[in-house]
Amino acid sequence: MNLQTLFPTPFVQIENPYLAARVRPLINTILDDPQYHSSIMNYTSTFDPMNKIEDQIELAQPLVSMKEYLFDLGVAFLNQAGYQTDLMQLGCELHFNRINQGQSHQKHLHSGNIVASGTFYVDFPTGSSPLVLHDPRLHREMVSYPMRVTEWSKRRHYTELRTGSICIMEGYLQHEVETNSTNGRTVVLFNLVN
Repeated sequence: MNLQTLFPTPFVQIENPYLAARVRPLINTILDDPQYHSSIMNYTSTFDPMNKIEDQIELAQPLVSMKEYLFDLGVAFLNQAGYQTDLMQLGCELHFNRINQGQSHQKHLHSGNIVASGTFYVDFPTGSSPLVLHDPRLHREMVSYPMRVTEWSKRRHYTELRTGSICIMEGYLQHEVETNSTNGRTVVLFNLVN
């Protein structure tokens, strides 16, 4: 029997360690300043939908260029996935996160007007927790049958990341970061919003 894969879930991983090295000091400076910390997350983050980092400070030119680059990657991802981005009014929101030893980010998805989400790993120390992607098929959350792990039955995908990795997915895809065992796991979160 020849099984087919229907309704694939688009995901891409790109590597750009040179950009990570260029922007890392600027992002660390922001994350090291408590005035930009959000109380929403259980780790150091600028994430606050009501008080975005770009409303608080003027981004340095390398960060502006990074944002444009990440936005262009996100648009290319959406176009390849079949979206007609020329008919959409897309924007890009940035957030900076640092997850240290013992910290995690629970399973979640990005809903509403977030069409695609991306993560850019500007510092990913060896042994850091990967991005874990969850099977979006809802029945996998409701009923558990005894199954062998195959291409069709696995419920999670553990990404293989390093400093400079960029991951992009549609906003509906549930994901998490399990308890981290390193310090300094630093990420730029970028959301393409319509």
